[in-house]
Amino acid sequence: MLRTMYRGYLWDDRGKITCIPGINQSCFAAFLLHARPGPSHDEKLEKATSEIDDILDQVRKSEPNRDLAIIATPDGLFLVWVSQGKGVEADMLRDILGTQPPPP
Repeated sequence: MLRTMYRGYLWDDRGKITCIPGINQSCFAAFLLHARPGPSHDEKLEKATSEIDDILDQVRKSEPNRDLAIIATPDGLFLVWVSQGKGVEADMLRDILGTQPPPP
């Protein structure tokens, strides 16, 4: 499952989208973050977050060999199937910091 934040995406002439790792994100794993309720994220939004994540999980499980992502476009967010690309920028930063990518 796609869990890494991605820098951007490439769209080929066959309509295939590849997410590329990096620092400035425009391609995201298709799940929403949860948080303790507060002034900007109250109980109603946390409940909606859980319901949306449940729907995304059902979609993800319907196509287990594909990665579901949300990409930022000039017109808004868009839900897409993607493949994962290898980003030189992220690998270079990991080498400098001595870190590892998050587990799948």
